[in-house]
Amino acid sequence: MLPDIGFLELFIVLFVILVVIGPAQMPDAARKVGMVVGKIRKMIDNFIKSFDDV
Repeated sequence: MLPDIGFLELFIVLFVILVVIGPAQMPDAARKVGMVVGKIRKMIDNFIKSFDDV
């Protein structure tokens, strides 16, 4: 289900994010991304649960 992402690709993506966002705002950005991922997971769970109830 997940794409095959190697260590080098992950490192490059994290490095680019660090350069674009900056080290001072990195914790804030990571927190916001985590919150969005959590909301998406809840939405998916509710969607699946609605089909299970039917």
